[in-house]
Amino acid sequence: MTPVVADVFRHVQGQDAALGLLAAALEAGRVPHAYIFSGPAGVGKKTAARALAAALLCAAPRGPAAPCGECPACRKVDAGAHPDLLWVDYVYQAALLKEEPEKQRSLKIDTVRRAEASLRLKPLEGRVKMAVITPADALVEAAAHALLKLVEEPPPGTHLVLITEEVGALLPTLRSRCQRVRFSPLSVDALTRILTGDRLDAAGDDLARAVRGAEGSVLKARALLDAAEGLRFDWEGASLSELLAWGEGFQNPRLGRPAAERFLEGVLAQCQADVRAGTRDAEDLRRVFESLTRLRRNAAVSLTVQHLLLHLRRAAKKRGEAS
Repeated sequence: MTPVVADVFRHVQGQDAALGLLAAALEAGRVPHAYIFSGPAGVGKKTAARALAAALLCAAPRGPAAPCGECPACRKVDAGAHPDLLWVDYVYQAALLKEEPEKQRSLKIDTVRRAEASLRLKPLEGRVKMAVITPADALVEAAAHALLKLVEEPPPGTHLVLITEEVGALLPTLRSRCQRVRFSPLSVDALTRILTGDRLDAAGDDLARAVRGAEGSVLKARALLDAAEGLRFDWEGASLSELLAWGEGFQNPRLGRPAAERFLEGVLAQCQADVRAGTRDAEDLRRVFESLTRLRRNAAVSLTVQHLLLHLRRAAKKRGEAS
């Protein structure tokens, strides 16, 4: 990869082939009006789209493929606040519908039409306008056809990037009218560089296991590393109150099933000791054992843990213990 490519896409690791195509188009001054960025989750597609936008919208570029990274335009692109860069995603649609982003399951025709209306206006600050549609495979059929019309008849100076994990789910006619850029699963070396930069204090064994199990996705690698860090707790030396305090913070689903099992195993051991000492009712022990059994049979992690904590809090209140 040339230094220029490394500069414009400096935050994208391990995608030399894809970035080479994009950089060549920028250098030649022939950026297609519509791209499809396809590939697994967590391999750099959105980061590359943001970098492409910076190259197109930078107010003081050092070259065709070298945004300065310092001008107001570059800072706005990085912050997701540039008026000529439109992210057509669940957050955008939720704002239009005045709903929560978590409730969005597809991208609707009205969302595409609203984006099209914005794109047909003249740029407010930059030389061009750009829209990133993600996930493009979530477009309902009517929305996909509306987008196809925009791809076929784009306003002057408009660039579209469709981001998808399932390129086969897009309309064939839509695929045929966009230039496809393939993003591959990240290599072990690339994932290691990214995670090392993220977590300077990450344990070497935890990092290695996260990289091996990530299947080339930095999102999955980070989740695995979070889970490993959640397991680094003094399970054997912790009192029951310390274990329960840890469990009260068990709201982050990224910690996953292994951490939940370790937590319940620790609570079970402490409850067994308390029952033997006569300081805890056997019903608490039964509840903990049942929760651990359900978890091992693939019950919902967060729900299982929270239901057990609710029981233990109520039991402690009956005994007059501090909750």
